[in-house]
Formats: sequence, structure tokens, C-alpha cells
Amino acid sequence: MKKQLYIILTLTLLILIFATVVSAADINILLNSPGTDAASSSTSQDFIFGFSQVPDMEECSLIVDGEVKKTRNTLIMMNNNKLNIELESGSHEWMVKCIDTDNNELVSETRKLTINAGTATAGDYDIIYIASGLRTYAITLSEGKDAFDLPAMKGGEEMQFKLGSKKHYVDLIKMGTDDKGGFVEIRDRTHSKIYRLALDTSQAFDFNDDAILDVELMFKELERNVNVFFTVTPFPGTVVEPEPEVPVVEPEPEPIPVEPPIEEETPIVGGDEDEHGCIGSAGYTWCEEKQKCLREWEEPCEVAAVEPEPTKNKAWIPILIAIIVIALILIIIFSSKGKKKPKHVHTHKKEHKAEHKTEQHKPHHEAKEHHKEHKKKKPEETTESSEDWPIMGNENIDIIKSTGRKNRK
Repeated sequence: MKKQLYIILTLTLLILIFATVVSAADINILLNSPGTDAASSSTSQDFIFGFSQVPDMEECSLIVDGEVKKTRNTLIMMNNNKLNIELESGSHEWMVKCIDTDNNELVSETRKLTINAGTATAGDYDIIYIASGLRTYAITLSEGKDAFDLPAMKGGEEMQFKLGSKKHYVDLIKMGTDDKGGFVEIRDRTHSKIYRLALDTSQAFDFNDDAILDVELMFKELERNVNVFFTVTPFPGTVVEPEPEVPVVEPEPEPIPVEPPIEEETPIVGGDEDEHGCIGSAGYTWCEEKQKCLREWEEPCEVAAVEPEPTKNKAWIPILIAIIVIALILIIIFSSKGKKKPKHVHTHKKEHKAEHKTEQHKPHHEAKEHHKEHKKKKPEETTESSEDWPIMGNENIDIIKSTGRKNRK
């Protein structure tokens, strides 16, 4: 019994140790949005986070610039937990801190977020932040102004050139690489013309058609097929030369008719929606993982790897059941071994008693002869076990004597 109890206690201790190890598995906070070093022109921001496994949290707080901005203590799920707050223009640092049911504290990584709202002045130009997150670079053209570089521009952003009382716009439509290297496509909105520039080439514009160049843009650099860098030169000082006359060439006899080339339609910014409704000229592409349009430089398409949602730390339950079954089998085996074998019952005495009872009913002379036979037994027979001798009590002897007396009478 003590051995069985020792086995049960040992198994129970192993189960408790295993359950403790399983429940102590690490759980991490995963930040989904905004991305690392993200920038936005909107003051209203959604902060989305999740966990590496099923959480058991009491509350989670959003901390911005070292201050708790918002706390959530209900419906904390494994994925897509969202907290929305309003932020001022500028650079911010944010993270998420949670407390589980055992009062343990979990802290996420720290990310940076820049809010660009309104208009900012940067020397030779102003930056106008649009609600969509895009920027407009406002440049006032004047003679004698030196050339300057613009910061990185993205697809869908624009340059605004103020000439006198009028404003003229040049849109950045597309960028990429081809067999000649990097290229960009820009659109002169005033004349509805699209220009394709190779790396280290330039394009001059005469917005008011006065035969004097107003500005020149040089395609300086392409970074990761996302960021484009231009050098702006106001009034480059050259006069627009009239296009040379093309001499008329007499047609050869019986010329082969040539079909006129089909002019490509001029793409319009914002009018190039794809099948998902994403505007490619504005830098939007479809993200299958997040099921929405986004700009990859602002919000990565990749979603943090999430393991299939497990049950709430109950993976050890089947193992616990198996251990209990094994323990029961061991208990049954040891119990069966501990049972005593049934004792062998000698029936000799019972048989002798039966004989004596029958002898009580025999006549006196038969009992006397039986007594004589016992006297005639050899000495070696007397060495047999006393259990083989018939047992005659005082009652049997009295019965024999009384029977002899009756016979004499």
C-alpha cells in the first residue's frame, strides 16, 4: 500500500511541474501599425497590436512620449486590438504595456511616429501636408534664385510653382527601373504633357508660353524605386528656341501606306484605379495579407507571423490524461500482486469425522473387529502423521460401551 501511495505522489508531482512549465511559456506583444519610423499628416491615429499567443490580460495601455494616453481592459484579443488617439504635429515615441491576470507586466518594443500636419517652411520651399498623407512642395519662382534640392518625393506627390499670380503644377506619376537604369514620369498639368526622364537628365518648363524658361527639373537620384530626388533651378537663363522647320520630303512613287501610331491616353493622377480600387499613381498597392490599399513605405504589407490560435495553454491536458491512465494501470498491477494465495484446506480430519459418525451406527461386534484391526497394524504404520488416524472422542467410546452391554443382555 505504501508503494502504491509513493507512485501516486510521484506522478502528481510530475504533473504539477509539467503544468507549471507550460503555463510559464513566454508571450510577446506584437505591434502591427503604425510601422517603424512612420510618418503621417493626420492627427488621428489608430494603434493596432496583438500577441504571440492567446492572451490572458487584465489591461493594456498605449504609452506615447512616456505618458499613458489610453487604456483597454475588456475584449483583449490575440490580434487586431486597436486604440485611437489624437496627436499633435511633431515626432513621437510610442509603445504598448499590458498586465496579465497573474499581475505580470509585458512591454512591447518602442516605435517612432512623425505627424506632419499643416504647412512647414524649409527655406527655398514650403511643404503642404495633405490629409491623404501626400505632400505638396510649394515653390515661388523668381529671377536670381539659386538652384536647390528637394527632399525625397513619392508617387502621387506634386510640385507647385508660383509664377506671378498663377500657380502651375508638376505631378510625380511613376518611377522605376528599365534597361537604361532608373526613370521617372512627370506631368505638366498646365499643358497636359507627360515627360519621361532618365537618371541625371533634366526637363525645362515654360508655363506662361513667353519663350522664357521658368524652371528646370533634374532627375538626380532614385532610391529603392520609391523615393525620387530632384534639383530645381529657377529661370535657367535660356530662351526657348522655336522648333526647326521640318523639310518637306517628296514621297516616293507608290509608297507603302503606314498606319498612324495610336496615341497613348494621357494618364490622369487618381484615375488609374486597379481592380481593388487602389490608385497606383498615388503610390497605393493592394496588400493581400491586410486586404486593403496601402503605401509600402508608410505601412508594410507583411503581417507579423501569427501562429494558429492555440487553445488557452491546454496542450498538456492529453498528456495529463495519459499519465493518470498509466498510474491507474500500475495501481491495479501492484494490487493483484499483493493478494495472498488461498490456503490449502486439509480435509483429512473432516473425512475421519465422517467415518466416526458412520461407526456410531454399526453393531458392537463390527466396531470391535475394527478395533482389533487397528491393533494388528505394523509398527511402521504407527509412524504416520497423526492427521491420518481416525479421531475418536469420549462420546464415541461411550456409545461403543453402551452397545456392548445391550448385546450381552
